[in-house]
Formats: sequence, structure tokens, C-alpha cells
Amino acid sequence: MSGYLPLNQADPIQIISNQNGKFVLDEKALKSILCDSAVENRPIYIISIIGSFRTGKSFILNKFLSYLTGTEMVGFKWSYGSSPHTKGIWMWNTPIQVNLDNGKEISVLLMDTQGTFDNDTSHQECATIFSLSAFMSSVQIYNIKNNIEKTHLEYLNLFAQYKQITENVLCKQFRFEQLCFLVRDWQYPEEIEYGFKGGEIFLNKRLQYCEKDANSEEIIEIAKNLDFYFRNKNCFLMPHPGQSIHKKDFCGFENEMDEQFNLCCNLFFEQTLQNLIIEESDFLRLSGENLFEKFKEYVGALNFQNLPDMESIATIYKKHNNIICKQNEILRYKNYFNKKVMTEDDNQPFIMKSLLSNEHENLMNEAITKLKFTLICRDDLEMDKEIESLKQDLMNLYFYFKQINKEKKFNFIQKLNKLCIDEYENSMKQCPIGIYVKPLTLFLRHQDAKSKFFEKYDKLRHENSEINTVCLKLNDSLDSRLEKYDVEIRLNNLKIINDIKRSSIEEYKKIMNDNKKSCMNSTSLHLRHQKALESSMEKLDELLQFDCDIDVDRESLANEIRGLFSEYLLENQTEKPNNLSSFKENLSLILKSKNGEIDEDKSNFALHKNPKDLLQATFY
Repeated sequence: MSGYLPLNQADPIQIISNQNGKFVLDEKALKSILCDSAVENRPIYIISIIGSFRTGKSFILNKFLSYLTGTEMVGFKWSYGSSPHTKGIWMWNTPIQVNLDNGKEISVLLMDTQGTFDNDTSHQECATIFSLSAFMSSVQIYNIKNNIEKTHLEYLNLFAQYKQITENVLCKQFRFEQLCFLVRDWQYPEEIEYGFKGGEIFLNKRLQYCEKDANSEEIIEIAKNLDFYFRNKNCFLMPHPGQSIHKKDFCGFENEMDEQFNLCCNLFFEQTLQNLIIEESDFLRLSGENLFEKFKEYVGALNFQNLPDMESIATIYKKHNNIICKQNEILRYKNYFNKKVMTEDDNQPFIMKSLLSNEHENLMNEAITKLKFTLICRDDLEMDKEIESLKQDLMNLYFYFKQINKEKKFNFIQKLNKLCIDEYENSMKQCPIGIYVKPLTLFLRHQDAKSKFFEKYDKLRHENSEINTVCLKLNDSLDSRLEKYDVEIRLNNLKIINDIKRSSIEEYKKIMNDNKKSCMNSTSLHLRHQKALESSMEKLDELLQFDCDIDVDRESLANEIRGLFSEYLLENQTEKPNNLSSFKENLSLILKSKNGEIDEDKSNFALHKNPKDLLQATFY
């Protein structure tokens, strides 16, 4: 456990002054403490100390302050001597941020009170001090010197009166929070040991003694029913600090006191905070703003000429009890949706709209059910009013979380779209331009790219139908993108095929033009054509061996090359136009090579046609 205190601001402030028997609240001073932004989201615990004057109340609070901050401090003012020092009620001006061993963070405020039972303090003033301390504190330390006497219990009768009247007004059981008897300068450690364990034994003995031997029925009643006045009570036996405390120059530092006293102090402070952990589990703290209002109302109710107006105090208690109960349900609702909606979770990027609505309804119904058991209301009409107020508060929170969830959904969809397109594009770009790709290969790559992306979201799609809908739309979008890649690939494939054909044709032309004579006989020209055709096909095969997926129509290419041969025949015939027998011979060879035998009718018909038209008709 550790505490933090901004030392440049550290100082006690008087929040209530005693002006001629009337207690006056310094609202500005109190508000500066309770409404500090540093504590607005932390539970606040007030630890106060009451008891007779000159019994070391301020001194023990300074020890507590040093324990919480880990730094020896002289905070609350105290002085050497027999005269009272503290007047009114003082509070440490800065909430001490404490990190408990269970990981929870709280704010602790220490409150020092004017000493009682002196000649200058009236019975009413003592009652007011006890009342304010009891109603405002999470822990009330009852500082007692040496022993618990019957007179100490007499002042607890005030709590018995408060309890009875409050329960009558509220029609509900009522108890104060925690009372700790701190017995100072315990002189019999060999009989009963120091600490809480010895304190429990000692307190039980004293209460049993008072039940039997007290002359006052009130003291007997208090001794019997102390457990019913407080939610928790305990007692701690503290040793004497040591002889140095009697010196005028005593400052209260650890090295000036006996080691046994220092050890017991630390044990007392530690266990007192541990009790706060127990309280926190089932009791919501008021916020600083609410505590400020509560202080104002209690001071007003307690400032009467006679004893405090207990019915007014009961009403104040009822009001703030209901505030706490409502805040408890609101906080439970808020914590649930903070965890659900506000937390970034890749396994649940947002909540489905229908599920969010159902969880809101369930939480609100649960909150209403709990509130009916904890609210203090005089009739059903007042209860309904409080319930409607809670509903409105929860609805406002619901709309807030709903909007946050909507924004998270939008951001998730935007992110999902970008990731999907980026991963798809990166995968599809593995089909580079310049390499032949079969349409089936492209389609399979498209399917694989989609599968790899969407399989990462299978669980989310199964759990969240809205995510599944988004993925289905993305799937359609990717299918549309496939059309763009299909067009690009087909154009690319066509270019590759044309380049290969062009290379084959160039090979054919190269051989046909190699050492070309002005005129060749039909046999030589035909042989050269056959050689060039075979070479061009070999060139085609040579180019295709690097990519066997390329689909080239070999027959179509061969026919295109034969068409080129017609031009060579025509050119050769033009160079020898009168040699008709040669042309006929060439044509016969071509016809024979294609059909196996010469058709005489076609041959005679061919002699009367334009040679170029004839050859083109022959090959196409």
C-alpha cells in the first residue's frame, strides 16, 4: 500500500469553527478539499478522531499522516502542556491518494476535532462534535487515555438516541459505520497484549463489567447494544510513546519514540485501512460534491440551542442514503458498459444493436429491483418518483454508450474495409503484368485472397450478425474488383500471345529472306517455306517452354504463316511473270501438299484467276 500527497499544498484547514457555542462551516475551505478534481472519480473515506482534550488526538493523526505518505510530517498543530489546543474541526486540506494492496485506489481525508470534557466545552458542543464526527466519518477513532471508563460510554448514549429516532423516522434499521476505541498508554501488556487482538479482549471485559456494575440504565443499555449502533466496532491497545514525549522540545518524530510504539502505530493504521477495504465491498462512498452538501445540511441541523434536531438529521440521512443507493446502481451500470463498450477488444470490436438494447433492459430491471430494497421512502408515490429518476439517469447513460458503440462500429467497418482491400490488392498483385495468367488461375487466386481474409473473422461473424453482414457486402465488392483484374489479365495475355506470334513470324521471315535470289523455282521456294515454317514453330516452342500455361493456337499461327508464303509466291511470280508453267507448278505443289492429289478442274479454274486472290483463297 502506498500514498501520495502533493507536499507543496499540505496543510490542515479549519472547516468548522466554534463561535460562542455555535459551529460555523467554512464552505469555501471545505469545498476546496472535497470538490478537488483529483478525487472526483475515487471513493472518499473520512477518518476522524474524537475524545477528551490533551489526550494526543492531533499527535496520533500526524503519525497516521506520516504512515499514509511515507514521509514524517508535523501536520496537525499540537502543543506541549495541559491547555486545550485544537478548536473547532480541522481537516487535512489535500485528499491523500492511497493505493491499496488489492489494487483499488481511494482518497483518505483525516479530520481532527476539538477536545471534549473540558471546562470550556458545553454538553451541547460535545454532542455536536460527536454527532458530526459520527455522521460524516467512515471511521471514528474514540481516543481514550489509559482505560475505558463508564463516563466514556455515557457520551455514546447520544448514538443510541440517534439510532432510535432515525429508525422511527425511516422505518428501517440504522447503524453508524465504524467506531474504534483507541486506548492510549496501555499499562498492562503482560495481562492483555497490545493491538487489536488484546483490544477486543479488553473491550468485551469492560462492556461486561459496565452491564453488571453500572448505576445508569443508559450505560447498561449501551454496553449491551453497542454492536447495533455501529456496523463495525473494535478496540486497539496502544503503548506509551516513551519518556521523550514529556520534553518541551519533543517534535513527534519516529526516532524520538520507543520502537514498540512505532510498531503498534503502523499496525493500527494498516488494519484501519484494511477495514476500509471490507467496507468498500458493500457500501458506496458519496462523491466529494455530495459530501460537501451533506456537511452543510448536518451543520445546519446540529446548530440548535439545545440538543440537535434528530428528526432533521434522520431526514438528511434518508436523503443521502437514497443518493448513495441510486449512485450505486448508476455506477454498476456505468462500470458494466465501460467494460463492454469503452474497452478496446479485438474479439468484440462493437456490440450488436439488439444485444446492447437487451443488456440495457436487463441491467435497468436489475437496478430497479435492487433499489426497491435499499431506498428509504415514506410511500409508494415517493418510491415511484425515485425509480423514474433512476430510469432517466440510466437512459441518458444508455444513449451515451449507444452513440459510442455506433462510432466504434463505424470505425471498425472503415478499418475492415481498408484492411480487406489492402490485403486483397496485395494478394492479387502477385499476378504481375508481363506473365501469362490463365483465367482459372486468376479466379483461384481471387478465391484464395478472399478466404484468407475472411477466415480471420469467422468467429466474429458467427457471434455478431452485423459483422457478418458487413463481410458479405465486402465479398460482393471484391467480386466486382475481380472483373477489373480479369480485363487486365486478358489484355496482358493477348499482348503476350501476340508477342510470341510476332517472334515466330519474324523467325519465318528471317529464313525466307536469308540469301534470297531474284527468282527461285517452285521446289526450292517450297522447301525454304517448309524449313522456315518448322523453324518458326521451333521458335514458338522455345518461347513457350518458359511458361507452359500459355494457350497459343498453333494451327492458326501456321495458317497465318502460310498466308505470308502466298506473298512470297506472288513476289517470286512477279519477278518472272511469263513463266506460267512455273506458277502452275507451284500451285500444284501447294494443292498437292494440302490435299494429297491435284483436282484438274480446280487447277484449270485457277489459271484464269489473279494469283494473289487465288493463293489467299487457297490458304484461307
